[in-house]
Amino acid sequence: MKKLGVVGLLAVVGIVFVMTSWTHAQQKAPYVVGVVLDLTGIISNIGIAERRGLDIAIDAVNAAGGVHGRQLKTIVYDGETTPAKSVLHSKRLIDVDKAVACLGYSSSGGTMAAIQTVEAGKTAMIGGGASEKIWIPTKPWVFSVVPRQREASIPMLIEVLNKKVPRRLPTSTSIMFTGRPARRPGTGRSKR
Repeated sequence: MKKLGVVGLLAVVGIVFVMTSWTHAQQKAPYVVGVVLDLTGIISNIGIAERRGLDIAIDAVNAAGGVHGRQLKTIVYDGETTPAKSVLHSKRLIDVDKAVACLGYSSSGGTMAAIQTVEAGKTAMIGGGASEKIWIPTKPWVFSVVPRQREASIPMLIEVLNKKVPRRLPTSTSIMFTGRPARRPGTGRSKR
């Protein structure tokens, strides 16, 4: 009878242990998002602002239930406005921290230096550098959030000028887009 009681107790403990393990397995581990920002160094003002924006975005995603039911966990390293640090931290995020994506990279130098590392690790990189060399030619693991300067700045400039200048500017201000003065209507000659 004592043997049956001990076996029954062990069975109950075993079932509780299995159920606890199963319930714990149902809680999915968070996605690790690696971040390299220039929080110190010459462009730290950009990195600090990016960090604040990132914190707001991550909190919003997690408050909405995460991604596919998983929370996002950020691991942030300071690139110190040094390309070598960006490479070092990218390697650590991929190899040690097992990040599913690497974000940030405040400067073009840091972004470009880390490209080879993220491509070798087959990890998506979303960088903030403005150089076209980051995405031209196209790289399968590298993305940029910074639009090319021409496409981003000219429409904004026209919008600002239209608000400040009483006469509306034409939407295709030729000297801005082509670098050449507009031609006088009907003459074929440039205005000077």
